[in-house]
Amino acid sequence: MTVGYQDKLKAEIEICVLHEGRLKISLQHVHPLLPLTPQFFEKPDDEDLAFLDMVAMQFAKLQDALGKKIFPLILRLTNDYEEDETFIDRLNRLERLGVINSVQHWQTLCDIRNALSHEYENDLEKLCNIFNYFIEKCDELLALWHRIQEYIKEKNLIT
Repeated sequence: MTVGYQDKLKAEIEICVLHEGRLKISLQHVHPLLPLTPQFFEKPDDEDLAFLDMVAMQFAKLQDALGKKIFPLILRLTNDYEEDETFIDRLNRLERLGVINSVQHWQTLCDIRNALSHEYENDLEKLCNIFNYFIEKCDELLALWHRIQEYIKEKNLIT
């Protein structure tokens, strides 16, 4: 069964690498726009907005793939997977294993993603603050993804 999980992990890693690449491309376009200001959102360029949307979408896709696919596969391959445990229990186990920095850090990444999904059209200052903070957190998600890749290599979870 380990071989089956290894094959699944390889496939999910390939998907995450795609999301990572797309996130990096969109961030390259967005970084010169920073820090975002209310004036930016008063008359935004359609292309700039499209890249902001792409950043948010690729962040979400990478985060979802890690949480829903990569994390459970790592736990299965390290024999630390419990079928009936909660996601927070899995995060605690991943922290103990050294896969993630901390449960709190993962939750912070989730919280900022959730904050971004709310509409703040009437409060451009708040929208700017959230987007600027979110863009900072993109680098943290990418760093976490690299840390996870290193863990997978160090533990020889795939061959």
